[in-house]
Amino acid sequence: MRLSHKLLLGGAVIILLLYGVYEVVLTPADQNFSTSTPANVEVETSSERKRVKASSSAPEPATEQSRAHRQSRGHDIAVEKDELIQYLQDSANPDEELLLLAMTGQGSANDEARLRDLVHYTSEKAMAMFLLAQFRVDGERVATTEDLEGLKTLAPDNAVVDDLLAEHAYREGNTAKALEHFQNAGQATQNNAYQAKYLDLIGDVYLRRNGYLTVTEYVDIVGFRAAQPVPNLGFVGEVCRENVDNNAWQSACSARGNVMFNHGETLLDRAVGARLVTSYGQGKTDRYRDNIKQNETTLSALSEQLESKITTSGTMIDRAVWQEYISIYEREGELAALQYLVNAL
Repeated sequence: MRLSHKLLLGGAVIILLLYGVYEVVLTPADQNFSTSTPANVEVETSSERKRVKASSSAPEPATEQSRAHRQSRGHDIAVEKDELIQYLQDSANPDEELLLLAMTGQGSANDEARLRDLVHYTSEKAMAMFLLAQFRVDGERVATTEDLEGLKTLAPDNAVVDDLLAEHAYREGNTAKALEHFQNAGQATQNNAYQAKYLDLIGDVYLRRNGYLTVTEYVDIVGFRAAQPVPNLGFVGEVCRENVDNNAWQSACSARGNVMFNHGETLLDRAVGARLVTSYGQGKTDRYRDNIKQNETTLSALSEQLESKITTSGTMIDRAVWQEYISIYEREGELAALQYLVNAL
């Protein structure tokens, strides 16, 4: 597969999500954003077994020879993800254990216990708490009200955290409290689902093992992120649909969409936000639709530019470039980060 096709495929994943927004905001979370684990991978963190490094089945850190071998045999992102998960299963690094649980999103009671431990040991405490807020054991979320309030303390102005609090109250039948949390989300100045942090944790695995990222590995990482569920989006669509005749809820849905549109990390966040505003808001909404179309055009152009630069120079992504990419992603969003990467290489 030509590199341009690979890059555009990564972009197409996002674009398809953008134009699937009509279904996203109308479908309950459990139908549209179910989390699954690869069938041939058993979720197992380091706390649940003894490690014997010499006999480990996890792949060795990639070398130039092994990278070339993978390229020659054909590239399969699903295989790459399975191999990454197998590697993480043998890791004693708290951040890598956190990444493993983030990539699976569910597990056993032992996994939940380990996740609660990791809140105190990982360098990404807020992300660990965010993951705990969504983590499932036997299909049921394990987070308590106290867990969610703890996350709110760590991220007091994050609309996504307010979404989680609203959903928790809504599922318990406390619609008044749910509306209060949802209205808070519509006044927030951040909309952070820790997507940049997720990318950063995966990138760090490759950088620690190899010292740099190839473009194929970068595209894989973006693909891993795009395939991750974003549960709060499903809930937002569900609650807005179910309260379509309630003026207070409809006003809150429009305000929530505006926060997503203006502050969302990803193109998907911003597309869902645009759809919410155009569905439940009043006044002119053309600018929201126009912005999403422009994002699609820009994404395709940047993908082609990146392919051209890599084809010409063969440049790799080192740690300094990667860290700045993540920093821009957190501050300005997905598209600005890609623009930086194109300019930096």
